[in-house]
Amino acid sequence: MTAVLLGGLAFLIATRGGAHAGATRVPSGPSGLTIGDGTLWVASSEAGSVSRVNPRSHTVITTVHVGGVPLDAAFGDGAAWVTNSSRDEVARVEPGVDRVSDKVAVGNAPGAIAADDGAVWVANHEGNSVSRIDPTSNAVVATIPVGRRPAGVAVGFGAVWVANAGDRTVARIDPAASSVVATIPVGRSPAAVTSTDDAVWVANGRSRSVSRIDPASDTVTATIRVGRRPLALTAGDGAVWVANVEDNTVGRIDPATARVTRTVAVGSDPSALAVSDGTLWVASDGDNELSRVAT
Repeated sequence: MTAVLLGGLAFLIATRGGAHAGATRVPSGPSGLTIGDGTLWVASSEAGSVSRVNPRSHTVITTVHVGGVPLDAAFGDGAAWVTNSSRDEVARVEPGVDRVSDKVAVGNAPGAIAADDGAVWVANHEGNSVSRIDPTSNAVVATIPVGRRPAGVAVGFGAVWVANAGDRTVARIDPAASSVVATIPVGRSPAAVTSTDDAVWVANGRSRSVSRIDPASDTVTATIRVGRRPLALTAGDGAVWVANVEDNTVGRIDPATARVTRTVAVGSDPSALAVSDGTLWVASDGDNELSRVAT
């Protein structure tokens, strides 16, 4: 199964076929998604909150107010981490307790966020930097200069990958050195990045394409034509998924062939994706619901 948040709706799309199965109301402006602690976390920029959704019953468990403009969420070290673009901080939210346990000051206009074992990585869109948070101390332990207007961040292959929307590049950060060790030219306005078992994938918002990067050579080995203005990207269930904002579609890319194998009409302005247990969740602004839709 798969799930998708569209036009404020969250549509659940079965990745191998299925049918529309209903909808769940969520706070306005769903903008970021992550899976953790067995639930779906939804950052809502207009509501200033993050919600936990039961992926089986498709109901909102609780909504935690974080304030400001939360744009993205990641789960790591037993907590959800939510960027607050208007307050230049990241909120740590504890599951079960369902409250903000700490707030960490980062760079200017934090947007995308990723987490791995022992670190949380924050792309500061207006600060041209990435902040590294130590989840043990809840403190920034490194600030790494990257390209202009970093818009996406992901972890894979022992590195951190940053899509720099302002200069058409992806920066590769070595976590051990806390520095950029490679800069890779991609398409126009790269907006999101993710990884599979053998590659790093970048959505180029203004080029209508997704770039495949070989992490062994730090070069682009394929450029895949997708829909108009691809802004969100994720990997899971044997595929790379891309949300095309101006087409109101989600495309499925086969990593083995680097080709789009299916395009699904969703709702208005799909802007965030997450995959778990055969379910693809797509976030978009609109009616503020989580819906399930079969492909």
